[in-house]
Amino acid sequence: MTPAPPGLAPSPVDSLCRKVGQHDQRSDRGDELRLRRRPGAFVAFVDSFTEETFLKFECESEDLDLISYHLFDSEGHLVAASEPQSFPEGVEVTDDGGEVLLLVPAGRDESIQYRLYNPKGALVTCSDGQRTQIFGGVRIDGNRHLTGRPPATSKT
Repeated sequence: MTPAPPGLAPSPVDSLCRKVGQHDQRSDRGDELRLRRRPGAFVAFVDSFTEETFLKFECESEDLDLISYHLFDSEGHLVAASEPQSFPEGVEVTDDGGEVLLLVPAGRDESIQYRLYNPKGALVTCSDGQRTQIFGGVRIDGNRHLTGRPPATSKT
């Protein structure tokens, strides 16, 4: 992963994933971008005030990653919503003006890009795949699978 420039946080999504050729002690799969965690692991971007989940990535099984979202535009209008599902061909969601709200490439060696607005139209976080900016009003939830313990379950 490319380190974030000074003053900017690395992407939470990138911190859960590993890229081609990187291995951990539990697996020798290095040919694809995968959640670093075991099945049940997730990372979610949640509205701090309403508790609505804007975007969630979760590992369903070793070979299946699920994405769900509720994406708003800069005016606070709901543009697209999806229940947890796999997008092996990738997914791109844009608003009426052509602004990319979510871009998950089919090739998992490419970075995920997103711009998350709340229902009032305020930008709460964005990532161009190299750097992430986090503004007020968003909480990043996730869990960690510990050896010998089942993963925590998602409430959203």
